[in-house]
Amino acid sequence: MIVKTKFILVVGFIILNLPHFIRADEDDDECVLCDVLIGTAMAICETNESCNAIMTIVALISICILILGCICGDDEARDEIWDSFPSARKTASIGAGYGLAKACMD
Repeated sequence: MIVKTKFILVVGFIILNLPHFIRADEDDDECVLCDVLIGTAMAICETNESCNAIMTIVALISICILILGCICGDDEARDEIWDSFPSARKTASIGAGYGLAKACMD
């Protein structure tokens, strides 16, 4: 019961403060709070069997397409793939959201 209460409090805090942190700037492509919410959604999805299966299938298909693009593509396509990888800040934000959600659910 305590875990459920903690989770509700964290989600409520995020939802109440969401409008204050997200700004619709065209120059700003990185939204840290959005990345944290993505990580949280991934952690929550792992708890549900069907959602976890769908996430696994989508991840495997994406990895296969990425590998095929690297093998069969030319140098320009490889450079485009390399440049489109998420930044370290985005990756750390997603990891923080994932870790926070996992800690609240345990």
